[in-house]
Amino acid sequence: LPEGWKQASSLVVSGGEAARVDFEALTLEAFVDSPMLCGEHLRDVELAVEGFPPVTLHLLSESASALNIDEKLIGQYTKMCNEAGALFGGAHFDHYALLLAMSNDFPYTGLEHLRSSLNAVGERDLFDEKELRGWVGYLIPHEFVHSWCGKYRRPEGMATRDFHTAKYTNLLWVYEGLTQYLGHVLTVRSGLWGVDHYRQVLAMNVANYMRQTGRSWRPLEDTAIDSYHLRGGSTSWSRIRRGQDYYSEGLLLWLEADAIIRNLSDGKRSIDDFCRAFMGPDGPDQEVYPYSEAEVIATLNDTAAKDWAAFVEARVRKTQEAFPLDLIAELGYRLQYATEPSAYLKERERDRNYVYALDSLGINVSGEGRVYGDVVPGMPAELAGVSPGTKIIGVNGRTYSNDRLRDAIADSVTQRHLELLVAQGDVLETLVIDYAGGPKYLELVRDEGKPDRLAEILQSRTGE
Repeated sequence: LPEGWKQASSLVVSGGEAARVDFEALTLEAFVDSPMLCGEHLRDVELAVEGFPPVTLHLLSESASALNIDEKLIGQYTKMCNEAGALFGGAHFDHYALLLAMSNDFPYTGLEHLRSSLNAVGERDLFDEKELRGWVGYLIPHEFVHSWCGKYRRPEGMATRDFHTAKYTNLLWVYEGLTQYLGHVLTVRSGLWGVDHYRQVLAMNVANYMRQTGRSWRPLEDTAIDSYHLRGGSTSWSRIRRGQDYYSEGLLLWLEADAIIRNLSDGKRSIDDFCRAFMGPDGPDQEVYPYSEAEVIATLNDTAAKDWAAFVEARVRKTQEAFPLDLIAELGYRLQYATEPSAYLKERERDRNYVYALDSLGINVSGEGRVYGDVVPGMPAELAGVSPGTKIIGVNGRTYSNDRLRDAIADSVTQRHLELLVAQGDVLETLVIDYAGGPKYLELVRDEGKPDRLAEILQSRTGE
């Protein structure tokens, strides 16, 4: 290593002198699965977890001060390990390295490995509560779960014998969908997110998939099979094309499965039981333990008797005219529209300088008046001729601003429409949006006549 530098990885150090570091020998496959961070400013934080293999949080940054993260956050990462131990019943690694680069010059990333995960966030992201309430907060729990779901238990079509054989990715709704779900659950159980915050994030997730019209021709499984192409993303009618929906729609599938199991067993069984049986320490002592869809369904049946094959067929392989909302009632909630955005959404709108009008007009609009992301087919904005990338210059006869667009949506209750002056390329035209519904924001509301399964799901397993 360069003078004064340190290294961090899941490799076991066997010796070395001065700047030289020697490691114990290992297989090529394990070596490829073992990334390393190197740098001048590197801090190793041991997360003391009783009855669990050693876990070390390795922090790397160009700035020495960035390594001094809050002790509360270290405690939450420690609790994450405790909660993972309670969830899975143990681990298949003998030690684990949480590698975290904090840099504004390093690309954001999260990548799973059996004994480590390689993660990168902004230099000061871990000091920003707003960042921790978003992707930064659940990044490490997500990649940590992958050690069990993806690295140890891997779909048989992805457990290839070499690095040249193409993988068959049809079960990514398990590999990534279940990981996305469990990662969110661990994020809340560890205290990184609050329960109310999670409910708000969940409502936005449900609202998004309610507007996903591509499900009428493309089933969820096909987004997994075609993941290579969909990973590139698209701003051109992506709601018709669909994207990597096996992540977050997969999350909703497993959330529904968890609620169903709890309701079938009167709260005595859950996805936690499935995880211990499917990915727990009683499995074979090997690096990769492949599985089939049939085994997933059989383990679900062992957890709570139901026609899970039919459930998977309906949710994964069949096309749908609308997103199935059965999970809301299973959780003990109902959906309704509020006239004010949630605290989380208000914060997002303010920080990202945009207007969220997905539930009302079917669009999101940036502070510069640009329709960004996608336009929901069949909703008022699209029916009026608004398309992705449209530049809004004026709203109801006045120049565009976020507040004026919000005012126009509120005034639609009495005005019965919105009038937009837009630029489509170099052509100016006026579009009239036929809408009279006012501000609308989807929210989850408790159904007091049913058990609160969501609260049960998010409750700490360690009692800390």
